[in-house]
Amino acid sequence: MTVNITGLRITAAEVTREKNEVPKGIGINMSINAVRQDGDQAEIVFTYRAEYTENVGLLRLEGVMNIKPENKKKLDEIIKGWKDKKKLDDDIAEEILNNINFACGAHGTLMARVVNLQPPMMPPRIKLDKAGSGASAA
Repeated sequence: MTVNITGLRITAAEVTREKNEVPKGIGINMSINAVRQDGDQAEIVFTYRAEYTENVGLLRLEGVMNIKPENKKKLDEIIKGWKDKKKLDDDIAEEILNNINFACGAHGTLMARVVNLQPPMMPPRIKLDKAGSGASAA
């Protein structure tokens, strides 16, 4: 299923540089913090973190994405699934995470430049495995 994304806004942003060293790598972590109904849409609250290793720096963005499912039944399934299991269907989660990754990677590139950190790498498209427990590049 393709998700119709109707909006994405960043609500908080932070970038810090702790050491004047070249980072050994960047760890990207995205999490969905909440899913709630907003009229005929679902509102996805998320956090994006890029940690520059050996504690060189941190980039953190928080935001909200709005999605409009194809019908009321699908919206109810999304909201119920989140309430009951704190989980989204894999196809919806993939679409959401890839859009968060793209948007935050783009915004993060500008933010990282301010403190002279390399831009957060935009990894390849995320594809969840069948068990929904891990991800791989597509």
